[in-house]
Amino acid sequence: LIIVGVVGVVLVSLLVFLILLNRQKTLGEAPFDQNAVPTLPKTTGTNGGFTPPTDGDVPINQEAFKETVTDYRTARPDFFLKVYVPFQNNDFAVTSILKESGGKAYFEFVVVSKSGSVVAARESFIQWAENLGLTSDQISSLKITYE
Repeated sequence: LIIVGVVGVVLVSLLVFLILLNRQKTLGEAPFDQNAVPTLPKTTGTNGGFTPPTDGDVPINQEAFKETVTDYRTARPDFFLKVYVPFQNNDFAVTSILKESGGKAYFEFVVVSKSGSVVAARESFIQWAENLGLTSDQISSLKITYE
């Protein structure tokens, strides 16, 4: 009876492990949805945002994560940039506000100068966004308020 119990526990543990392993594989194969809010980690700007989040103890497929980041950078630069916000450096601090217009959600950004020069804050913000991989056209398409 004890042996049957031990074998049962081992089989259940194996089944749970296989379910978690299968779940990890399917997470990387989900189709891209440009209206879904990405669940990427917030960063301080030090790791480039390419550290995959984890689902408990099961790491998410890194290649699928990078592909998702690239999809958002291309199709929804506002959602992509939101991953890195709030952010601040010596020149500016940036926050975001989720808004909705015509049934479509988007992020608006507020860039506040830390030096008192809005021009310097704007230039520094644009350089930061370009360093994250956004193009000048993508940056100009964002709704940004400079203060």
